[in-house]
Amino acid sequence: MMEKMVDLVTKKEDKSSAHTNDKFLARQIHGKDLPVFLGNPDEWPMFISMFHTTTKACEYDHVSNLARLQRCLTGDAMKIVRALMPSPDTVPTILSKLEESYGRPDLILRSLAQEIQSLPSCKEDNFGHLRDLGVAVTSLVSTATSLDMKRYMDNPLLMNDVESKLPQWERKTWATSAAAIKNPSLEDLEKWLSSVIRDQNRYFVPKK
Repeated sequence: MMEKMVDLVTKKEDKSSAHTNDKFLARQIHGKDLPVFLGNPDEWPMFISMFHTTTKACEYDHVSNLARLQRCLTGDAMKIVRALMPSPDTVPTILSKLEESYGRPDLILRSLAQEIQSLPSCKEDNFGHLRDLGVAVTSLVSTATSLDMKRYMDNPLLMNDVESKLPQWERKTWATSAAAIKNPSLEDLEKWLSSVIRDQNRYFVPKK
């Protein structure tokens, strides 16, 4: 009987030790710090995803998460929640306030659309600009999909913004491709643009 009790205690201790080691390893892999967040809506999805992922993997409590938030929040984001910072119990409220201010889907997508609008028009001999445009369009499309806002990609003004940035030859090529698609959307344009960039990447040689 005594041997069984000792065996049970040993197994329990081993399980607890393994759990502690797993948690330590998770914290070593993920690290303690979150990415700096200033209050840009287009950065919110990645920020909040990393917060929840690392909280679960590393089993952070409110005390640890408050310290992490104090280190990563700055600018307007910190101003909004500064008064809530003294107590770990306010971590859920801090996240709620930040989401209200920066996590609304319309704000996030508007910010990504503005990023596209701010890009320079692509020149035939400047592949870097075309690649930057492709990255921005892919970011908007993938974010709209993850936010279940695919209807946002049917916006003709947004389509026009992207098309107007294309080099003249690519614009003509896209027009030909779009003519074969019933009601082409930004998602169709993104797939086409990604294909064009993949093809050009094979021959692109960065300048030293």
